[in-house]
Amino acid sequence: MTNQNEIKKIIKESVSEILEEKNRDKKNKVIEILGVILTPVMIAAVSLLVTYEINKSQAINARTIADAQIESAKSMAEAQRDHTARLAEAELEVQRLKQIDDIFQKIIKNGKSSADTEAKKMLIGSLTVHRETSLPFLVRIRDHFADQKGDSGELSMYARNIIEAVLTNKHLDFEEMDFSGKGELRILRYAKLQDYNLSGVKFDNCNLFQAKFTRSTLSNTSFIGADLFGTDFSDTKLEGANFDRANLRKAVFIGSKIDGAHFENAKNLEDANFTLTSILRDYRGKSPFEKVKNDTMLKLLIKHIDELKKMDPEDPNLLVFLQRFEKIVTYQELVENLEKRRYVMKSESMVFSS
Repeated sequence: MTNQNEIKKIIKESVSEILEEKNRDKKNKVIEILGVILTPVMIAAVSLLVTYEINKSQAINARTIADAQIESAKSMAEAQRDHTARLAEAELEVQRLKQIDDIFQKIIKNGKSSADTEAKKMLIGSLTVHRETSLPFLVRIRDHFADQKGDSGELSMYARNIIEAVLTNKHLDFEEMDFSGKGELRILRYAKLQDYNLSGVKFDNCNLFQAKFTRSTLSNTSFIGADLFGTDFSDTKLEGANFDRANLRKAVFIGSKIDGAHFENAKNLEDANFTLTSILRDYRGKSPFEKVKNDTMLKLLIKHIDELKKMDPEDPNLLVFLQRFEKIVTYQELVENLEKRRYVMKSESMVFSS
């Protein structure tokens, strides 16, 4: 009996071993198959991860390089602007020196009558508009007339007083002075007249090309027929100033008070620089643009069209401004009119340039 049980046990164990061996072979095959399938997947996944990290790194590097290039370009552009500005200022200084020298030659010319002396005093006084630039010439004038007697001798003392005024930054009183006479007195190109009281002064027919009047008081000042190309009137008081027939091409009126000024007969007003606020403002009976042609006003507004589009259509000043037109009634009609004008101007500019 025992032998039979042992035989059965041995047979059972043998069958179990055979089954386990078969199962082990199946498992190994499954693992082998999975290995074959998953290996390229893992390789692809690792490759994608590596590629992603490389691209990410390259993107960061590219962005860093692009930012550096942009900053470099900005720096170069700024340096170029500064260089251009310095060149322009140097050219202006050369022009100033030439003008001052022309006046200087007139002053030291022979002529000993009282009339000549008074004319020379006016010429010496006119040099103050060039401030420090005129100092070497004023010193030469002082020394030139120092040993002379009579009226000519007075010119040395007068030049000395002018030098003192320039050195102490003392502003001489130009109020109601007349620069409109003939000769060199009218040539005031590049004049530096910042922070002066020039109320009532007559600059009629004067050449004030690129002169600077910044922060000066010019109430009731007359610029009839003057050349004001590029003249800077920023932050000035121009109440009641007369610009009849004056050339205002590229003149700057940013921040200036222009209540009651007269622009109606000015030349090239549309090429002058005003803020949108100053153009649209309700001056309550003292508008400097009241008698200016509507066509000119629309041309003035073209350069402000983008700013105008951001305005509230119900802005009180804008509504008052629209009352001057017959065919333009609404804010939208005004914008559309300006858009058409700008398109025509660009088209004409392209035709002209080609």
